[in-house]
Amino acid sequence: MNSVFCRDSNFLESHFIGNANFGGTVFYRGPSFEAVNFEKNASFDLAEFKSEPSFNGAYFKRDATFNYAIFCKSVYFVGVNFGGDANYTKTTFNKPVYLKEAIFSRFNVEWRQIKDKIDCDGATYLLLVRSFKNLEQFDNADDCYYDYREWRRNSNDVSTEKRSNWSKLYDFVSYASCGYGVRLRFPLAWIFGSIFGLTFLYHIFDGITKSSPHEITMISLNNSTMLFSSAYAETAPSFWECLYFSSLSFAGGTPVGLSPVGVWKYAVMMESVLGYLFLALFVVVLARKLIR
Repeated sequence: MNSVFCRDSNFLESHFIGNANFGGTVFYRGPSFEAVNFEKNASFDLAEFKSEPSFNGAYFKRDATFNYAIFCKSVYFVGVNFGGDANYTKTTFNKPVYLKEAIFSRFNVEWRQIKDKIDCDGATYLLLVRSFKNLEQFDNADDCYYDYREWRRNSNDVSTEKRSNWSKLYDFVSYASCGYGVRLRFPLAWIFGSIFGLTFLYHIFDGITKSSPHEITMISLNNSTMLFSSAYAETAPSFWECLYFSSLSFAGGTPVGLSPVGVWKYAVMMESVLGYLFLALFVVVLARKLIR
């Protein structure tokens, strides 16, 4: 504890029977904790790693804490096994964190601390998502899952599964429509974008017409005969009436006094279909967030 290692420190395949306390220790080179077995708690709180520490293949039987530790360069946790909690409260990561093939159940870290630095595989991503849920950090879980799906969609790693073009298309649709089911703003953007977008189109291109009540016209044929005629008066609706029409059409309603003209009836039909889809997506994503 509170020690300084100026040269290489190699603990390769060591076995710590009691608590291991490296709190406040400064490591200028290394260290190597590869394949080390920690039988009890291991503490690296406030430790500072000036070089690239390696914990590859290490086994922490109980809790491992790295609270307020500083990793100046890359850190390796490849194949590490955390039997207890792994705590990284306020830990600073300045370079990549290698976490492939790691095993853990409770990995306590803020996702924003490692999201741009983590290097791991799909299984580790999903373990992180599950860990955040176990710790009731649901926002972190959603952010981690979103980044996992983005990593999977854009991955060129040959070790990952070979995916068909249909699978990639489904991923893109899932991303664009609802942010893989964790981004409520995506379906909301589609809902309001569709309504206002079609409102402008209806208004600019006169896609809908407004039917007014009957106009009665009296025509005098002679002194004793009068002729009455009636007809609907059609006028161009205002912007707000177009918005009203678009909103009701999107929700599957039938506006009274407003009707599409010509080919715009097909646009109204498509808007109704989109309305059912995006409103359903919105409800699903909202329910997923509310029912935890």
